[in-house]
Amino acid sequence: MINTEKLQEIIKVYKQQFEEIWKEEKYKWEAVWHFQKHWDIHAEDFGAMFQLATEKTLNLLVSNNFYPRGMMLDFIKVDVEAVRGMFINLYDESKGLEERVEAFQQEAERLRSTYGDEIWGSHYQNTNTISIYLWLRFPEKYYIYKYSECVKVANELESDFIPKRNGSARCMIEAYGLYDEICRQLQQDSEIKEMLCKAIDANCYVDTQLKTMTTDIGFFISRSYAQQVEENTKDWFPKDYNPGLSVEEWVELLNDPDIFTMSSLEIMKRMKDYGCMATCAQLAAKYGKSATFYNSVSSALAKRIAKKTGCSLLTKDNENSKWWPILYVGRKADKGCKGIYIWKLREELDKALDEVDLAKISLYADEEGDKIEKNYWWLNASPKVWSFSDISIGEVQSYTLYNDNGNKRRIFQNFLDAKEGDMVIGYESNPVKQIVAIARVAQENDGENLYFEKVEELTTPIDYIALKACPELEKMEYFVNAQGSLFKLTKDEYDFIMDVIRESNPSMESDNPVESYGKRDFLNEVYMPE
Repeated sequence: MINTEKLQEIIKVYKQQFEEIWKEEKYKWEAVWHFQKHWDIHAEDFGAMFQLATEKTLNLLVSNNFYPRGMMLDFIKVDVEAVRGMFINLYDESKGLEERVEAFQQEAERLRSTYGDEIWGSHYQNTNTISIYLWLRFPEKYYIYKYSECVKVANELESDFIPKRNGSARCMIEAYGLYDEICRQLQQDSEIKEMLCKAIDANCYVDTQLKTMTTDIGFFISRSYAQQVEENTKDWFPKDYNPGLSVEEWVELLNDPDIFTMSSLEIMKRMKDYGCMATCAQLAAKYGKSATFYNSVSSALAKRIAKKTGCSLLTKDNENSKWWPILYVGRKADKGCKGIYIWKLREELDKALDEVDLAKISLYADEEGDKIEKNYWWLNASPKVWSFSDISIGEVQSYTLYNDNGNKRRIFQNFLDAKEGDMVIGYESNPVKQIVAIARVAQENDGENLYFEKVEELTTPIDYIALKACPELEKMEYFVNAQGSLFKLTKDEYDFIMDVIRESNPSMESDNPVESYGKRDFLNEVYMPE
């Protein structure tokens, strides 16, 4: 038995975060669909078939020092018919499951010791791997079992069953009983069924029994939910500062349109919907707009509040952290979390929001009626040809669509796809190798040139090596192949880079903005050649 009330609380949080979760976990449903489409136990080239059928499993069958898929391909090379027999037996539903799992492991060990005892230290075909094979073949019946995740799920749900770390088939089968209890609760939830139905596309397995959804809920409990619970016990900054505003004062401010503008109220509603704490990147990913929007609008709102109320300010830290603590407490985001810094609504503001009607405020950016689809780009500038530092903020730089030989620039389509208003990360290549500016597309191509406007110069440039090491950017077009000038960024990649930039280059908002002053301004004043 499990604590079903606790499970319902978890399911509620899961549904709130489903859109973001789906982006990361959709591949599981795609993996099943792909396997079902390509699996053929009687294939003449069994090795090629197995490799194709399992190619969408990604980290499920290979991660860090765990290589079950690669080992199975090695086994196929030395004795293909033995491996074919292993799967025929494993997938024979007329036999007992425990018997099939143990036979699979025994045969894997025989192949390892016979053909590569000194080379292959492990066959990697443990109960986690075998559960994945079973799930891929019979997704309407089986779940993915992993001890480290299952034990956390059992403890979180106060289950009578707690798995043992013995790697046995019996323990895996008993764990299926735990997941069956979770699945029955999900099957009664019409909302989660509808969410999944809308999310699934033609390349996904239609999970009518919600077995794969159950597996994903288990993963969420063991990783994300446990982490979120832990967050509530961690220290938040600043400890010794409070603006001193009561719930009643916050309510009055919330009802003042000169203080809480439409954009400000949108952020408040989205923070509440997300669970009252989130990074700018998380809000951007779920509700739309950019991470910079949530950062800059929050800072501007805090300044208006300070001016209106005369509340105390945090003065012992830098200019950037003087404003947001009026609205939030914060801390560094954990590794693997989308974004760099987590904000949490102040308790008084949180309570005040419960007393204000936000029904007419847009939850999602695409409800606002004025959402403009933007593209995001990475632009290389070669210092040997031109430099971002040579142009002033607000100055427009043209970039030819063809090189000096009259040939189209590499990834020519990017130059055609760039639209006015698109945001651009300004990078200088060798020998600088740093992001030095932020720009936007000032004008679409006219057949010969594309035009960029420099909108910000970074006081602290970002080194290439600092970004190259980030797993969030490993598939970035520029990092995959650096040959070219203009590279496409996904919105998540752009937001991640902007978060890194903002960590060292706080957004400079001021009632008295500093006039831009660049290299050309300097040279005009000193009456000396460069």
